[in-house]
Parts: sequence; structure tokens; C-alpha cells
Amino acid sequence: SPRIYIFTFLIYQYMRNHTRKNILNILIIIFLSPFILIFIGDHFYSIGPLYTFGIVDLKDFFMFWIGVFGVFGVVYNISQNQTRISQQDKLIDITNKDRRDSRFAKGVELLSSSNESTRIGGVYDLYFLVKEFPNDYTYSVFNVLSSHIRSLTSTVAYQNEHKFQPSTDIQLILNLLTSDLDKTFKGHTLDLHDSYLAGVNLQNKILNYANLEYTRFYRSDLTGTQFVHSLLTKTSFEKADLTLANLSNATIENSTFYHATLKMTNLSNSYLHGSIFHGARIEKSILKNAKVDIGTLQKQAEYIRDTDLSEVQIIEQ
Repeated sequence: SPRIYIFTFLIYQYMRNHTRKNILNILIIIFLSPFILIFIGDHFYSIGPLYTFGIVDLKDFFMFWIGVFGVFGVVYNISQNQTRISQQDKLIDITNKDRRDSRFAKGVELLSSSNESTRIGGVYDLYFLVKEFPNDYTYSVFNVLSSHIRSLTSTVAYQNEHKFQPSTDIQLILNLLTSDLDKTFKGHTLDLHDSYLAGVNLQNKILNYANLEYTRFYRSDLTGTQFVHSLLTKTSFEKADLTLANLSNATIENSTFYHATLKMTNLSNSYLHGSIFHGARIEKSILKNAKVDIGTLQKQAEYIRDTDLSEVQIIEQ
């Protein structure tokens, strides 16, 4: 029955655990048992010593018995050494993991400093931690650095101090997270919504599938930047340079392109409903299958040159 099975299993586990803990004592008892039997036979039994049954000679028996347990002793010693080594390795792994976690915590702590140089040190601490242990820290560090951009740049103090140029630590983080050459964070999707990124240099950087809602790229260099499938709702590109940028399949609803440069910019299949192009300079750009109010676009843009608008999907405001 199930109860008997469970009871038997529990007894088995109990015996197994206690046998492991007392294996040395058990081996000693087994080794001494022949000597105890001989002693009892010699002193208490009238039939004589217990070894005198003609089965084996006493001397040969002792040599055999000691030899067998000598082998057992060597094997047991090797087993114990391996157990100690394994335990030491586990302890070393735990110690190293604690040290790595301390490095991570220290890097995060440095990011909260009001001193820019200290924050840069924190960025590099976290970056090199990922380079050494990518499987353990890539995801966490990526999220921490992204969060740092959002939280720091959203403050009034930061925006007042860095109206036209980003702080060094912000530009550094953007370079690390969006680089096409350094594959450290490849495959992770950026979330920089509501960030103030005025004056950032993102030439040829990768921001595909990124969440950039309400992000401000005032006067930013976005030459060759990849925004494919990105969420750019109410994003500001005022006076930004989007030459050769790729915004195909992006959602660019109610965004602003005041006096922006869109030269050879790919806007194919993008959704531009409600976006404002006052003073924008559009030249040799691709708007195939882009959803846009063509009348408003033509009225607002400073000029539209060498750009085919015949395949634009017209939407009414």
C-alpha cells in the first residue's frame, strides 16, 4: 500500500543518511569483528577458538583481512580527500560569488554619486564585471545602466546643467549599450522612455525595437542611427541630424521634427500620424508605405527635395 511504501522509503533514507555519517565507525567495527570473535572463542567457548574450523589458517586469514582493509583504507582516504576538495571548491565558488556581488553592489552605489567622475568609475566597474562574467551579470547590468540614464536625465538639475550636451557618464553608457562593434549587450532591448538626451552622439548606433517614448533628442547627432521597429511616440527630434538614419517600421506618432535634418533617412512603413515637421529639411528620404498626412508634411517642412511621395499612405488629421 502507499503508506507501507512511504514508510519503507523513509526508513531507507534514514539508514542511508546515518550510514554515510557513520561509515568510518562501521568499517572499524567490521575490521575488528574477527579479532573479537577469536578472543571470545579463545576464552569462553569449550569448543576452542572460533577460527579453528579448518577453513583458513590464522596467519593467512589475518594477512588477507588486513590487506583487504588496507585497500578499503586507501579508497576511503581518497574518497575523503575528494570530498574535502569538493567542499573547498564549493566554498571558493561561494566566496568568489560574494566578491562579484560586492563588486556589482559597489558599482551600483557609485552610479548614485553626485560626482560625474565617480559615476564613470561605477559604469566601468559594472561593464568589466559583465565582460568577466557575462552569464551572471549582463542582464542585470544592462537594466541598471538603462535605469540610470532614465533616472538621472529626468531630473530638473541635470536638464538645467546639460541643456545642449550630455554628461560624460550618460554618453559613455549610451556608447556601451548601443555599439554595433562591441557585442556585450547585443540582443537586449533598450528602454529609455522619458529620457533627456540633448546633444548625444549616436552615430551608427543600434536602437532597434527600443522604447523611446517622450525621449528628447534635441540637437543630437543621429547620423546613421538604427531605430527600426522602435517606439517613438511623442519623441522630440528638434534640430536633430537624422541623415542616413533608419526609422523604418517605427511608431512615430505625435512626435516633433522641428528644424530637423532628414537627408537620405529611411521612414518606410513608419507610422507618422500627428507628427510635426515645422522647418524640417527632407531630402532624398524614403517614405514608401509610410502613414502620414502628406498635406501637413508639405506645408510644414522647410523643403522636400528628391523624395518620392507617390507611395505614401495618406492619413487625414
